[in-house]
Amino acid sequence: MAEEYVEKLIKFINPDEAVALYGAALQAAILLENTTEKIKDILLHDVNAFNIVTSGDVITPFIEYNTIIPIKKPKIFKLQSNSSH
Repeated sequence: MAEEYVEKLIKFINPDEAVALYGAALQAAILLENTTEKIKDILLHDVNAFNIVTSGDVITPFIEYNTIIPIKKPKIFKLQSNSSH
């Protein structure tokens, strides 16, 4: 990669920030209609996953990995006791 770029490569970066910056740069290029063949057909979606810890410390998937948001997904959970927080 170093041969392709003039600037010095950053070797240590927060992965979340890298993904966010890359997505923001793509979205900006699309909005400015300053696109190349490589990015003109890209469609960006916000995605997320959400789990709930239920009785017995069981992790229950509520919103599956890579689900496009916003989403409405009703599901009923019951409190284990009235004093649950």
